[in-house]
Amino acid sequence: MFKPTLFVCLLVLLSCVSATDVDESAASVAISGNYYFFRSSGIVCVKDPCPSWLASDINGETQNITVHYLSFAPNLNQTVIFEAANEEVIVYGYLIVYYDRGTPIRRLNVRHAFRQLPLSPEDQETKSGQFYFVDYSGIACITTPCPSWKATALNGGDQYIADNYIEPYSNYAYFDSNWLSKKVLDTAIPYKAIVQANIFESTIIGKAIYVNILDPIEKCPPVPIVDCIRGLVPVYTRDSNRCKKFTACIKPGACTREFPTCDVEGYSLVTFPSKPNACTKAFCDASFLSQQ
Repeated sequence: MFKPTLFVCLLVLLSCVSATDVDESAASVAISGNYYFFRSSGIVCVKDPCPSWLASDINGETQNITVHYLSFAPNLNQTVIFEAANEEVIVYGYLIVYYDRGTPIRRLNVRHAFRQLPLSPEDQETKSGQFYFVDYSGIACITTPCPSWKATALNGGDQYIADNYIEPYSNYAYFDSNWLSKKVLDTAIPYKAIVQANIFESTIIGKAIYVNILDPIEKCPPVPIVDCIRGLVPVYTRDSNRCKKFTACIKPGACTREFPTCDVEGYSLVTFPSKPNACTKAFCDASFLSQQ
């Protein structure tokens, strides 16, 4: 079962792991996965191994771990990962350590990557906090306030119960809040969204949300080509996976003169005709996600 556990790379504990007595597959089984930020070290080498990267443990005290090699799962779009700014991508993977003539060599095997949904400039300035998985607490109440929410810290597992949960994205024009709610609350690890938040006065104050770059998790079924009878047009809806679905053929009606635009940089506009009058339905999706 996929379960994040705290892993701190201490050489003294890994001194028994060497290139001669443990292969990579064995090491990856023995060492638990972890969530990391990573960035370039700025070091350029003419030969390997090169300390090209620095990895930092999410929510932990282990910062700037020297990494010589990065390895990515085949289904990860590396362009989406590397085009993002520092600390806009969180990776889940295994930090493998082996020794070459007494020198520790580290490779970060990345299995999942999460990218921050773009924020408005104002919200980006106030971005702060620790990183959590957010869930319903399972506590039922007959009065309010009610501790309905639970935040579980990445890598450490510390849990906090809260009465409220808020995030900034629902205030953005045409943002798909139903999709985000599913990613945060109803999606299982490892595809569950990560919430950077401050917890204050029993409220989980979401400051930024990171979503798995593999979205939708499974490819959307193809949208059928519909040839409606004369005078009718096809209309569509979209589910919580952002998959568009044919609804019906209807007669167009009156629509408001609306020209939807995305009000935050980093989002792309998706439109389609919808019920009841075949008027334009609009969503602003993060541009780094597959457009449906």
